[in-house]
Amino acid sequence: MRPDEKLTTKEEFLSSLFEIWDPQPQTEMIPVEESEGRILAEDQFARYDLPVVRASRFDGIAVKSAAFADGMPDTSSWKLGEDFVRADTGDDFDDAYDAVIMIEQVNIHPDIGVDIHLRPDQNIEPGSNVSPKGSQLAKGTLVAHKGFTLNPVSISSIIRGGITEIPVIKRPRVGYIPTGSELVAAGTAPARGQNINSNAALVEGLIRTFGGVPTIYDIVPDDMQMLSDALDKAIRENDIVLMSGGSSKGEEDFTTRLFEQHSKLLTHQVRSVPGRPMSVAIDGDKPLINLSGPSAAALNGMLWCVNAVIARFMGRKPYSFPKEKAILSSDMRVPGKMELLHTLMLHRAEDGILRAEVAGRSLAANGFYITSLGEDPKSAGDTIEVSLLCPPSDY
Repeated sequence: MRPDEKLTTKEEFLSSLFEIWDPQPQTEMIPVEESEGRILAEDQFARYDLPVVRASRFDGIAVKSAAFADGMPDTSSWKLGEDFVRADTGDDFDDAYDAVIMIEQVNIHPDIGVDIHLRPDQNIEPGSNVSPKGSQLAKGTLVAHKGFTLNPVSISSIIRGGITEIPVIKRPRVGYIPTGSELVAAGTAPARGQNINSNAALVEGLIRTFGGVPTIYDIVPDDMQMLSDALDKAIRENDIVLMSGGSSKGEEDFTTRLFEQHSKLLTHQVRSVPGRPMSVAIDGDKPLINLSGPSAAALNGMLWCVNAVIARFMGRKPYSFPKEKAILSSDMRVPGKMELLHTLMLHRAEDGILRAEVAGRSLAANGFYITSLGEDPKSAGDTIEVSLLCPPSDY
């Protein structure tokens, strides 16, 4: 049996965890102003009527409609505060007045008198140009839907409904431990045999994108006891724990062995590259995921695995990147028995069509495409649906 025939598919990999780990979404109360990007846990309904009593629909003057019952009255001696009052858009006004005339039809004299210019077909009746109670927002009206990801528009709607605190789905705390004696911190000039810990920024940003709250730990060298201590700490402090590096079978690849000793190892090795030596374990009710160390491999594991695990914690579908059809500028390798992440350089040609160039394993890319098992080979000129890493307006 060939080694690749022993590998699990991505679906089998996740199923090994999801069959025994089924967390129920938890909620927490937060101020509405701090809720952008959070997931609303319950429908929200307006607590008040708007307007509370009534309001003017336009900038203008509020008048007594009875004065117009027999036609246009003599307004040459009208006084502000007696015969009329100012009523701007959205404003309430004194109950003695029951209609509004638009300011464009009015000329108010400085001392006394008002000129009013009505259209020939215009009648001033009770309620003319007046919004009644609750006409803008009635008490009990749904202002935001359960399950929506909150944005400035929905936040404004909730606040307008008189609500100051809301229940949102709790986000998982996701700890990330970078491992490897060869790693040095960002900003450090690497010596021979060293590598810069760039995965920490990649992982932290994607955890946030997928809805989690990241905690990034210091680099841990290839020492079994130090790795064990770091893992213990991360398990205590987080809902999900990620480790990067040490996932294969090298002399200093400790992480998978640590998972076997420390917790229940569920799966090791997956039909997805780069990053085939990934593993998943569970410690109590907390998933442990070992990402492969190379940056492209870490990206791949974050996209299909960690994304799905964070989503399951919150009872959601995994985060979906915007997609668009693009034409390949070069051939694309499609391995038969493995899924393969291709990073892409995307650009929009003068004809408006998006073009995609395979970037290999480089992360200097603005899109990606993941082949599926059994997919047909792709050649230059073929159209594929790519995932965008930048806003569509950037292309």
